[in-house]
Amino acid sequence: MNADTNNRHARTASVLLCTVGLFSCAAEQTETLNLPICRTGDSPSLSIGEGIARYEPRDEGATIGLVHGPQGGFHIEVGLEATYLDASEFLRGDIVVSIDDEIRAYAKPWLDFTCTEEGLRSFGTLLIFDGATPEALDGQVVDIEATVTDALGVRVTAQTTLVIEDLG
Repeated sequence: MNADTNNRHARTASVLLCTVGLFSCAAEQTETLNLPICRTGDSPSLSIGEGIARYEPRDEGATIGLVHGPQGGFHIEVGLEATYLDASEFLRGDIVVSIDDEIRAYAKPWLDFTCTEEGLRSFGTLLIFDGATPEALDGQVVDIEATVTDALGVRVTAQTTLVIEDLG
């Protein structure tokens, strides 16, 4: 197979996975932009934000919404922004949420990054708080650490501290 056929098969598989709901995907699928910030480079970076419908940057100490899930659980949805990583395949993530140094939510997702003018972006990663109530989580300060490994094995890590806001 040539590169064009492989790219077409990858896009078709991605669209199918999005259609059946296995991954969070942008409403509009766009071709990868050929921007330098979305190519591999010497100084890869990673930032953590909110990510319900798209990546939303969050400053240290800002709020992140607590979502009441349809099955009775509670979660936050994280978005990530990266630069200079190889996102030609799904990237491996490792995301930990701690409250008072105790791990309260953890995910090891495969992340689908899309190239934008701001960088590579991913969103809709659910971090579920097992056994917690909205009352207990509302106003809690959470430390979030995310590590992403790209298709070439390059690892980047980011950390932030946010405050949970119950969207009840």
